[in-house]
Order: sequence, then structure tokens, then C-alpha cells
Amino acid sequence: MLIGIDARSLEKNQTGVGRYLNSLLENWACSDHHSFVLYFSDEVPKLAILEKPCYRKKIIKAPFGIHSNAIFQHCLLPHEAKKDRVDLLFSPAYILPLFYKGAARAG
Repeated sequence: MLIGIDARSLEKNQTGVGRYLNSLLENWACSDHHSFVLYFSDEVPKLAILEKPCYRKKIIKAPFGIHSNAIFQHCLLPHEAKKDRVDLLFSPAYILPLFYKGAARAG
């Protein structure tokens, strides 16, 4: 199963959601049954757990340099998840994309 994850909470200073996601990734790295696409908006953080082979990292750049969480969450993220053909899209920050037609779960 290919699982897409909104991993923006791992960028910059991690808050509770970032620590929560980091802990999940540490546990999921042991899984032989799943692979993951981690979606970032600015940069891939230098975390050892992200070097595991089950994690593919992808930066989604907004067009025209527009930085908007809403555009990322509701337009760019669902578009990339569909293009990558993920089976499930996980959003740990409790907000699901409005325009995603596939299976999705909020943290």
C-alpha cells in the first residue's frame, strides 16, 4: 500500500503535530507492507528517520512563489497525491483536503 503524508509539520520548528508525526514515522519504518510519499512545502528536514528506504520525499512548490497553507492543503497536495496514485492520504494536522477524491484520514 502506498500512503501519502502531509509532512509539513516536520519542517522548521516541530510542534506537537510534528513530534507526533515523527514518532509515527519511526514506528512505520519497520513495516514491510507499506511505502510512503512524504509531501513538504519548503524543504526536507535533516532527520535520520527520513533516510529509511520506505520514505520517498517530495517538495511541492506553489506556482508563482505563492506561500499559502490553504492552497497547499486543498489544491497542490490532492493534485500530487492523485498524480502519485497513493492509496491513502494521511493528514496529521486534522485538516483533510477539500478536493481530494481518494481515501483520506486526518490525525
